[in-house]
Amino acid sequence: MVQYLVGRALDPLLGIATGVFAYYIYETDPRNASQRPAGRSLSELATRYINNEKPQFTLYTGPNPLGDRIDRSDKKAV
Repeated sequence: MVQYLVGRALDPLLGIATGVFAYYIYETDPRNASQRPAGRSLSELATRYINNEKPQFTLYTGPNPLGDRIDRSDKKAV
């Protein structure tokens, strides 16, 4: 009975810790840097959320396949 209770309590904690560690590795790995534009990391998102700031509009416009910026001045950032 005791083993079941320990496993029942530790298994979710181990799962959450594994997920947090995997995301930390993803965010800090230089091989993934090209997939993460500047200003879109979890720490920058949390900082904006805590300070109640709106994100820069250019974070969500993204480059177009031809290399120039997409004009989305008529759209609102959510």
